[in-house]
Amino acid sequence: MNNLAKLLQEATPLLDVLRDEQRQAILLMILENKELNVNSITEKSELSRPPISHHLKLMTQAEVLLVRKQGVHRFYRMNFDCIMPVMKERYESLAQLQALQETPHLE
Repeated sequence: MNNLAKLLQEATPLLDVLRDEQRQAILLMILENKELNVNSITEKSELSRPPISHHLKLMTQAEVLLVRKQGVHRFYRMNFDCIMPVMKERYESLAQLQALQETPHLE
C-alpha cells in the first residue's frame, strides 16, 4: 500500500466522524462550553435526545470525545490528545506528498 492510501485509510474513522454536520455542531457546542452533558446539548440543539446520544456514542468510540461520569450524568469534552496528533501527522504526510509532486522529474 502506498503512503497516500495508508494515510487516507488511517484517517478515515476520524474523518467519518467529523464530516457529519450534526456532529460538527455538537462538537462546537462542547468546545464553546469546554464540557457538556447530553441534557445541556439537547437544550441547545434542534435535535432530540436519542440522535444526540447516538452522535455522542460515535464520537466517543472514535475517541474524539472523552467522558467524565459524575453520579448519573456523563459529561463530554474534546479529546485533543487524540485529534491533534492525528491531524498533525496527516498534515505533515500530505505536505510531504505535495513536495514530492512539485519536485521536477528528470528523464
